[in-house]
Amino acid sequence: MDYTGTDLKGALDNCEKALFYLHTALEDLNRAYGWGVADILGGALFISLAKRKKMQNADQNLTLAKNNINRLLRGLHSKTTIDSVDFLPGGFLSTTDFLFDNFVSDMMVQEKIRNARASVNETIEKLEKIREHLMARLYTNNY
Repeated sequence: MDYTGTDLKGALDNCEKALFYLHTALEDLNRAYGWGVADILGGALFISLAKRKKMQNADQNLTLAKNNINRLLRGLHSKTTIDSVDFLPGGFLSTTDFLFDNFVSDMMVQEKIRNARASVNETIEKLEKIREHLMARLYTNNY
């Protein structure tokens, strides 16, 4: 496939935006994990609310990242796939964690946060490789 400089710049822009949102989501997940530890150790309602807020922030940033990843892959007409980085524990787990706020539900949410952090890190690695490839192509096309 032969891309123009404009196509490559647009793809690189989408890649950079996705990476920004993924890094921001990872920060939120790390903070949620910290609040989760405090929650497990006997946190009160304030701690649960702080944890939930960080989880919601992470979910919003992951949605923005996913939108940019989809634009990136569509723009490149790529057969490459990047696994979904959905996060927010919804339904039963969310309700259980908030209403019952017990050790078991706290541990289940911590596991969900831990898995999300691993998934985000994997996605960041994949996008950084794509970014390197795009930058190399852009540099080659300009010279």
